[in-house]
Amino acid sequence: MKQELTEDQVETLFMELSESLGISKDTILWVYSSIGVLSERLSTSKDKDTVFHVTARDVCRGLIQDLCNLYPEPPEKVLSGNGIQSSEDVGRIIYGLQEKGLIVESSTDSEADFAQIFTTSDIETFIKEENIKRPWFHLSTVYHRLMWIFYLFGGALVLGSHLHWVPYNIAWCGWFLAMLGFLMQFVKLPVGKRF
Repeated sequence: MKQELTEDQVETLFMELSESLGISKDTILWVYSSIGVLSERLSTSKDKDTVFHVTARDVCRGLIQDLCNLYPEPPEKVLSGNGIQSSEDVGRIIYGLQEKGLIVESSTDSEADFAQIFTTSDIETFIKEENIKRPWFHLSTVYHRLMWIFYLFGGALVLGSHLHWVPYNIAWCGWFLAMLGFLMQFVKLPVGKRF
C-alpha cells in the first residue's frame, strides 16, 4: 500500500520538478490541477473511486480553454511567459509529475502523444480545430477601460473648468470621476489565478 505524502513532501516534489524542467512551480501546479478537473468533467459514472483516462489532446484542450477563460491576453503570450512553447512542454510536465508519483501513470500513454498538438506560433489553429470558445469580454479589460475613461473624462472636465469652458458645478463632477478612476487602480479584482 502506497503511503500518503505530507504537504511538505508534495511541495518539495513540485519544487524539484520545477528546477529540473526549468518551468515555474505555479505553471506545473496549474497543469496538475487541470488534470483532476478534466477527469471530473469527462466522468460519466457516479462511482467516485473510478479513475478516468485523460488523453494528451484532452489535457491540451482543457489547458487552452482554461487559459482563454482566465486571461484577456493572447494565449501564446501567456503560455510563452510561463515557459510553455508547445504541447511537448505540457508532455514534459505530465511525465515529470508521473516520475515524481504525483499522478497515475497509464501504460497506454507515452510522452510522444503530446508531439505536434500545438505550438505557441499556431495556437489559433488549435483553438479553431478544437472549437474552443472565448468569452466575449473579460471583466478585467472592461474594468481597466472604465477606470481610464473616468480618469481622463473627469480630468478633462476639471481642465475645461480652469479654461472657463465648463461650468463650475460640472467641474466638481469631473473631479469626482477623476478621483474614482484614480482609486479604481488600487482595487484588486477577483481573478482565479492559475499561473
